[in-house]
Amino acid sequence: RSIWAGLSEYFSKSGVDFDFVLFTNYDRQVEALLSGFLDIAWNGPVAHVRTQKRTNGASRFAAGTRDSPQACIVPMHYLQSQGVVLKSMSVTFFDRDYGKHGDTALGEIEVMNELTKGNFDAGIVSDMMWQRAIASGDVNTGDGEELEILEEAKVPPFNHCQFDALPTLDPKKRQDFETVLFKMDYSKPEDRHIMQLEGIRQKWERPQEDGYQPVRDALA
Repeated sequence: RSIWAGLSEYFSKSGVDFDFVLFTNYDRQVEALLSGFLDIAWNGPVAHVRTQKRTNGASRFAAGTRDSPQACIVPMHYLQSQGVVLKSMSVTFFDRDYGKHGDTALGEIEVMNELTKGNFDAGIVSDMMWQRAIASGDVNTGDGEELEILEEAKVPPFNHCQFDALPTLDPKKRQDFETVLFKMDYSKPEDRHIMQLEGIRQKWERPQEDGYQPVRDALA
């Protein structure tokens, strides 16, 4: 009898439901695993490595708030575009301040905390929050796991917050708002404080609609 029949009998006698499917090649078997058709695949070494590559090699993956463009939506879309089957990943979402679209970044802070504790293999954090954590000494201080950036993960950059108004807005109100906003001076402490709270380093910028294409692609 085949080894599969023997395994089936063995597991069944032990009270574990077991059935098997035979494939004509490993490629089809890997696809079946990644699609969720199989619970477990007995892979050869090449198929095993390819499966790890397709799942980014991380069995424990942390993401920020589900509605955050920088900590979930765009990065997850990027992984999918690189051939990673999202359904094959075990992802924990840290939905902190859900509904604010990641503006408070509390989910990202939680991701870094959990990575430092060694509770996850990889996670999603925006560059801004990573740089802030490094500068403030919140990570890589010798207490806990040492974190590093995966250089091969080239998530496309995108523009963030923008002031929106309807076309019916009174022209004078629009002009007054623009004039006063762009008069803010980073060299003035009172203005700089407000701008830094938004992550602005020099000045407010005019709208750049092409900077939102990665978000449009992810939400399509």
